[in-house]
Amino acid sequence: MPDCDHLILDGYNLIHKVPQWKAWLSKFPDRAREALADWVRVIHDVDGVRTTLVFDGKGPEVTIEHPFKDETFSYVFSSGGLTADTVIEQMVVNSRNATLAVVASDDRMLQQTVLASGAQVMSKLELDGWVTSCERRLKHYLK
Repeated sequence: MPDCDHLILDGYNLIHKVPQWKAWLSKFPDRAREALADWVRVIHDVDGVRTTLVFDGKGPEVTIEHPFKDETFSYVFSSGGLTADTVIEQMVVNSRNATLAVVASDDRMLQQTVLASGAQVMSKLELDGWVTSCERRLKHYLK
Protein backbone atom coordinates (compact mmCIF):
# COMPACT_ATOMS: atom_id res chain seq x y z
CA MET A 1 0.00 0.00 0.00
CA PRO A 2 1.19 3.56 -0.49
CA ASP A 3 3.66 5.22 1.81
CA CYS A 4 1.51 8.03 3.13
CA ASP A 5 0.38 9.79 6.25
CA HIS A 6 -2.72 11.50 4.81
CA LEU A 7 -5.43 10.02 2.60
CA ILE A 8 -7.60 12.68 0.96
CA LEU A 9 -10.76 11.48 -0.77
CA ASP A 10 -12.68 13.30 -3.49
CA GLY A 11 -15.94 12.40 -1.78
CA TYR A 12 -18.67 12.86 -4.35
CA ASN A 13 -16.44 11.61 -7.17
CA LEU A 14 -15.99 8.31 -5.30
CA ILE A 15 -19.63 8.09 -4.23
CA HIS A 16 -20.65 8.33 -7.90
CA LYS A 17 -18.60 5.17 -8.60
CA VAL A 18 -20.85 2.97 -6.42
CA PRO A 19 -24.41 2.71 -7.82
CA GLN A 20 -26.13 2.29 -4.42
CA TRP A 21 -24.31 5.26 -2.90
CA LYS A 22 -24.99 7.37 -5.98
CA ALA A 23 -28.71 6.52 -5.74
CA TRP A 24 -28.79 7.79 -2.15
CA LEU A 25 -27.29 11.19 -3.01
CA SER A 26 -30.49 12.91 -4.10
CA LYS A 27 -32.63 11.94 -1.08
CA PHE A 28 -30.15 10.73 1.54
CA PRO A 29 -26.81 12.53 1.02
CA ASP A 30 -25.76 11.92 4.64
CA ARG A 31 -26.27 8.20 4.11
CA ALA A 32 -24.09 8.24 0.98
CA ARG A 33 -21.32 10.12 2.79
CA GLU A 34 -21.55 7.75 5.76
CA ALA A 35 -21.29 4.72 3.47
CA LEU A 36 -18.07 6.07 1.96
CA ALA A 37 -16.71 6.94 5.40
CA ASP A 38 -17.56 3.52 6.83
CA TRP A 39 -15.90 1.85 3.85
CA VAL A 40 -12.55 3.70 4.13
CA ARG A 41 -12.45 3.83 7.91
CA VAL A 42 -10.61 0.50 7.94
CA ILE A 43 -7.62 2.23 6.28
CA HIS A 44 -7.61 4.83 9.04
CA ASP A 45 -7.95 2.22 11.77
CA VAL A 46 -5.59 -0.47 10.48
CA ASP A 47 -2.87 1.60 8.79
CA GLY A 48 -3.18 4.63 11.05
CA VAL A 49 -3.54 7.03 8.14
CA ARG A 50 -5.12 10.43 8.69
CA THR A 51 -8.22 10.41 6.47
CA THR A 52 -10.09 13.38 5.03
CA LEU A 53 -13.21 13.16 2.88
CA VAL A 54 -13.74 16.36 0.92
CA PHE A 55 -17.16 17.34 -0.42
CA ASP A 56 -18.65 20.30 -2.27
CA GLY A 57 -20.46 22.48 0.25
CA LYS A 58 -22.88 25.36 0.08
CA GLY A 59 -22.15 27.38 3.19
CA PRO A 60 -20.32 30.69 3.48
CA GLU A 61 -17.07 29.05 4.61
CA VAL A 62 -15.18 25.77 4.60
CA THR A 63 -16.45 23.52 7.42
CA ILE A 64 -14.89 20.50 9.08
CA GLU A 65 -16.71 17.68 10.85
CA HIS A 66 -15.37 14.65 12.73
CA PRO A 67 -18.03 11.94 12.25
CA PHE A 68 -16.29 9.40 14.49
CA LYS A 69 -15.21 11.95 17.13
CA ASP A 70 -11.59 11.45 16.03
CA GLU A 71 -9.48 14.43 14.98
CA THR A 72 -7.66 12.29 12.39
CA PHE A 73 -10.83 11.37 10.47
CA SER A 74 -12.64 14.34 8.93
CA TYR A 75 -15.27 15.52 6.54
CA VAL A 76 -14.38 18.82 4.89
CA PHE A 77 -17.08 20.75 3.05
CA SER A 78 -15.97 23.49 0.67
CA SER A 79 -17.61 26.89 0.86
CA GLY A 80 -20.22 27.79 -1.72
CA GLY A 81 -17.58 29.70 -3.68
CA LEU A 82 -15.07 26.83 -3.88
CA THR A 83 -15.18 23.33 -5.29
CA ALA A 84 -14.04 20.26 -3.41
CA ASP A 85 -11.28 19.94 -6.02
CA THR A 86 -9.96 23.39 -5.12
CA VAL A 87 -9.96 22.51 -1.43
CA ILE A 88 -8.10 19.26 -2.15
CA GLU A 89 -5.53 21.11 -4.26
CA GLN A 90 -5.02 23.65 -1.45
CA MET A 91 -4.64 20.88 1.13
CA VAL A 92 -1.90 19.26 -0.94
CA VAL A 93 -0.07 22.51 -1.67
CA ASN A 94 -0.22 23.56 2.00
CA SER A 95 0.79 20.17 3.42
CA ARG A 96 4.12 19.81 5.21
CA ASN A 97 5.17 17.03 2.85
CA ALA A 98 2.97 16.59 -0.23
CA THR A 99 4.77 13.37 -1.16
CA LEU A 100 3.15 11.70 1.85
CA ALA A 101 -0.37 12.66 0.76
CA VAL A 102 -2.53 10.36 -1.37
CA VAL A 103 -5.54 11.77 -3.20
CA ALA A 104 -8.17 9.20 -4.14
CA SER A 105 -10.25 10.27 -7.13
CA ASP A 106 -11.05 9.19 -10.67
CA ASP A 107 -11.09 12.85 -11.78
CA ARG A 108 -8.18 13.02 -14.25
CA MET A 109 -7.81 16.80 -14.02
CA LEU A 110 -7.57 16.66 -10.22
CA GLN A 111 -5.12 13.76 -10.44
CA GLN A 112 -2.84 15.74 -12.76
CA THR A 113 -2.97 18.83 -10.56
CA VAL A 114 -2.11 17.05 -7.33
CA LEU A 115 0.60 14.98 -9.01
CA ALA A 116 2.19 18.24 -10.18
CA SER A 117 2.11 19.41 -6.55
CA GLY A 118 3.98 16.31 -5.42
CA ALA A 119 1.15 14.17 -4.00
CA GLN A 120 0.37 10.60 -4.95
CA VAL A 121 -2.91 9.68 -6.62
CA MET A 122 -5.09 6.62 -6.37
CA SER A 123 -8.08 5.53 -8.43
CA LYS A 124 -11.26 4.05 -6.97
CA LEU A 125 -10.06 0.62 -8.09
CA GLU A 126 -6.73 1.05 -6.29
CA LEU A 127 -8.56 2.29 -3.21
CA ASP A 128 -10.69 -0.89 -3.37
CA GLY A 129 -7.48 -2.91 -3.14
CA TRP A 130 -6.21 -0.94 -0.15
CA VAL A 131 -9.52 -1.34 1.69
CA THR A 132 -9.53 -5.08 0.97
CA SER A 133 -5.94 -5.43 2.21
CA CYS A 134 -6.78 -3.62 5.45
CA GLU A 135 -9.90 -5.74 5.97
CA ARG A 136 -7.84 -8.93 5.57
CA ARG A 137 -5.22 -7.73 8.01
CA LEU A 138 -7.89 -6.70 10.51
CA LYS A 139 -9.49 -10.15 10.33
CA HIS A 140 -6.08 -11.73 10.85
CA TYR A 141 -5.38 -9.50 13.89
CA LEU A 142 -8.74 -10.40 15.41
CA LYS A 143 -8.15 -14.17 15.17
